Amino acid sequence: IIAIGQTANICCCMNATNNDKIMLKMVKEFCFDASWRVRFTIAKDFFKNVNAFDGTSKQYLVTLFADLLQDPEAEVRACAGKEIIPLLNYIDAGSFADIILPVVNELVMVDTQSAVRQTLADVCIHPDVIAKVTEQDGVKKLLLPIWEEFLKGSCSVKPEISSLPEVRYKVLRGLGAISSVLGPEFIVSTWSGLLREIFANSKARPPIGAVSENGDDIEHPQWRLREAIVYSLDDLAKAGLEADEFIVDIWRMALGDEVSQVRIAAANLLGDLCCSKSNVGLNKVVEKFIPVLLEFYQNAQQPGSANYLHRIVFLQAAFRLSAYQDAWLLVKQGYERAFGDKVPNIRLKACTLLNEMNNEVREDLIPKLVQLAHDNDPDVSRVASQLLK
Repeated sequence: IIAIGQTANICCCMNATNNDKIMLKMVKEFCFDASWRVRFTIAKDFFKNVNAFDGTSKQYLVTLFADLLQDPEAEVRACAGKEIIPLLNYIDAGSFADIILPVVNELVMVDTQSAVRQTLADVCIHPDVIAKVTEQDGVKKLLLPIWEEFLKGSCSVKPEISSLPEVRYKVLRGLGAISSVLGPEFIVSTWSGLLREIFANSKARPPIGAVSENGDDIEHPQWRLREAIVYSLDDLAKAGLEADEFIVDIWRMALGDEVSQVRIAAANLLGDLCCSKSNVGLNKVVEKFIPVLLEFYQNAQQPGSANYLHRIVFLQAAFRLSAYQDAWLLVKQGYERAFGDKVPNIRLKACTLLNEMNNEVREDLIPKLVQLAHDNDPDVSRVASQLLK
């Protein structure tokens, strides 16, 4: 194991003939050693060994690396998977597409180990991998089947293999990069049903007595999947009118989600959609999103803890819209209503957010702050008084 760490350095000190004659044989022996620790060690930083060889020897090392990806030990497979990205700098697109990706595709279909699947998910959405495959014009042929397998609830070849939430999350977070090569039109037309299904199914609760292994919310272990879909909506909006219904529907569901992080993500997104760089734009937010937000706020006026939380979400969304006058004028009345809400935390939230708005909006709402400076709740009156100073 100690010797393996020096193989790349030794190769750099020797000529091509001796490398091919001596070192290539040694690297091969390490790759097939009876000890998994030896195979694990040679897999680590394998790209350094590849970089030390040229021509057919380098090509042969790529095939050895493919063998390490299929090693019987999951630790070795996962370690080799992490070396795919640095290896891209030392092999051509053809070798990657013909030798490495077919092995990755097979592992995606049949490997049950969490560490391996998560590593491969990271690899398959990495920009360098996408760029390498794009050189061969093979994204739909080589990467699309892998992405779809990870997004599904189970593998096609082995249905008993569940797709881990962590794996699906990684692919969903890469939707922006994926849509940049496949096109947002393709994503919306082909995956919208799948994304809706993931959004809905991710609300499923675990069995009673289940224990979280990674510290996640045990009651809502898959909420990050919904959050990731929300964050991808602006990228998908490039598809134009075809995407409008899908985007508004997902955003509407996220507004009323049972997990606060998803609700706040939806509220914050509204401001991002208004900016000039957005694929949605202010006009479409005013036309399609704000009517949904106002209806949401109206329904949130009913008694109940969930509705109280929904009013908080409305305030956050209105705050993000305050920088855009056309949008703010539509939600201003609802925001002002919050200053008289029966729940002190709503009044407090309205005050707190007001401090971060632009001067014009703050000046307009000073009369409301004057009223709250004498509020019965000490926290509300204290914050309002501080803002008036």
